Parts: sequence; structure tokens; C-alpha cells
Amino acid sequence: MDLKKFHSVMKDDIGRYRTQSLFWELRYGTEEKFPPIFTLKSDNIERDGKLYYSLKKIYLSYDHVPKFEYEFATDVFGSWDHWNKLANDTLPAIKDEIKSWREELDIKLKALGLKALIHASRDNDAKGVQASNILLKKVTK
Repeated sequence: MDLKKFHSVMKDDIGRYRTQSLFWELRYGTEEKFPPIFTLKSDNIERDGKLYYSLKKIYLSYDHVPKFEYEFATDVFGSWDHWNKLANDTLPAIKDEIKSWREELDIKLKALGLKALIHASRDNDAKGVQASNILLKKVTK
């Protein structure tokens, strides 16, 4: 999906970053002038023949570390500042969602790291021994 196609509609008509009007759930009568693009739901939704993209799904599809989402921010919003505004300065409904996405991504990354250690620990060499020691320290904390 080419997310850059949305860059031209990320600001309102006086140049302010759009926040709640970006989301189907938070549109509150602004959809005629500023149609929503995203949903806060876990999957894309279709309403009245229009597709709304799950920002969570897009967020989790990127290889990044929570709070270091620069590539995601510039791809989706065309701006780190816009993403920062959504993540820090907007309604609790948006901030809390983003916080939960970051927590989920953090768990996902830790799980992937542990899985890689488990696979490496099966090797019968120095790398395997080192991985086994790291795992042992993790589970005996």
C-alpha cells in the first residue's frame, strides 16, 4: 500500500495537523470536509463502501522500536512532528491506543529476540553456549 498518497490530506485547510478527524471512530461531523482515513480497530474496516485502514495494523507491520518510529511516521504522515502530536498531544482515545500499540510491539520484539536465542542455544558451539547462558539468566531472575 502506498501510504504517501495520504500526505496531501494530513493537514486541515489552515495547515494544522489533523488528529481525531483522521479516524473513523472520532470523526464527529467533519467527514464531509475532512474524510477519515484510518480506524483505531485492529483490522481494516469498510463502512458505506469506503475502506478505512487500521493504523494499528500499519504500525505493527513496521520493523522499528517503540518511540523510534521515524520511518513509519514519515511514510504514513509525511512528518515526525505529526506523529509526535498524535502520540503525545491529542485525545486520550488516540494517545492510549498508541501507547498500547507500543506496548504490544515491545512484547513482540522481546518475544522474537528470545525465540532467536532459543534457536541459537540449540547450536553446539560457542554461540549456542552463550545463547543458553543468556536464556538461563532470563528465566532465573
